[in-house]
Formats: sequence, C-alpha cells, structure tokens
Amino acid sequence: PYGSAVAPRPQPALGRVALLLALVASVALTAAATVLAWQIAQGARATISTSALESGDLSFLTPVRDLVLWFEITGWAATALGIWALVQGIVAIAKNRGRGAGIAAVIIAGLGPFLFGIAVYIALIIGAAPELFGSSV
Repeated sequence: PYGSAVAPRPQPALGRVALLLALVASVALTAAATVLAWQIAQGARATISTSALESGDLSFLTPVRDLVLWFEITGWAATALGIWALVQGIVAIAKNRGRGAGIAAVIIAGLGPFLFGIAVYIALIIGAAPELFGSSV
C-alpha cells in the first residue's frame, strides 16, 4: 500500500569540494610558490657563492629569509590541502557523491607535487641566472 521507496540521489558536493581543494593546492599555491621562488633567487643572487653551495652553508639566504618563510608556509599549505583533496576525492569516488569531480580531484592532487617541484625549479633557475636567458634583471 505504501509503494516502493526511492533512494535519494547522492549529492555531488563532496567531490566538488575535493576538486576545489585540489585546484587551490595544485594551481593557486603553485603559482604563489613560483613567484616567491623567483624573488628568493633574485634576492640571494648577489650573496650566493660556489663555496657556500659546496659546503652546504645556507647563509646566502639571509637577505631573503622573510621570503623563504612565506615560501615554506605556501609549500606546507599546498601539501596539507593536496592531501585533504586526495583523501576527500577518494571518499567521494567510493560513496558516489560527485564521482567525476572526485576522480578529477585525485588526478590533480596526485600531479600537484610534480607541478609544484618543476615550476619552482624553473623559477629558481631563471631567477638565479638571468644572464643565461639574455636578460640583466
């Protein structure tokens, strides 16, 4: 007499939030860290020496220590948000609550560290050695 109960459709919000977190961690914070890395390389270029690099002495970063702190905060924030996005994306896939966005979040969060590392490395090289690229910034 009551009919069959229709299961409610799962809401995709979990996957969408995971995707948003993955994009913030992998794109926005990577862009911020890249700018900071370039500024660090520019600021430390005058005080860097080959002997300091060979001995592991990081005192050449003293003039840019505030930028190094912001870079570290950005890196840790990207790590935390990326892990959160990865876990939440996996949960969204498993619970079918935004499966497509969850899959995208897992892929983007998984590629995020590689994107971060490559972008920061290129920014450091360009910032530390502009004469290699024909510029005297």
